[in-house]
Amino acid sequence: MKTSRFEAKLRDEWLAVLEAELASRAPEPRDLADVAEARRQFYEMLDEMHERRKMVVGYREPTPEEQAAHMADLDNYFAELGRRQRNGG
Repeated sequence: MKTSRFEAKLRDEWLAVLEAELASRAPEPRDLADVAEARRQFYEMLDEMHERRKMVVGYREPTPEEQAAHMADLDNYFAELGRRQRNGG
């Protein structure tokens, strides 16, 4: 089926609007050094939390099965959070 000039123009205009919308929703570019530093600080904080937790009387390290279950819970949580954010809720 042949596309008319009018249809081609409408398609091009629609694509331009779509590309503009995608560009407006794109995250701001970040400096990779800032991201790496934030990640380093986050992991440092987690290490400190773990050290404090180990000092609590009665604390025991989780078993590999418990660790796997915790990681699965986190994966599910972040997947659901991403879905809610994409859907505006």
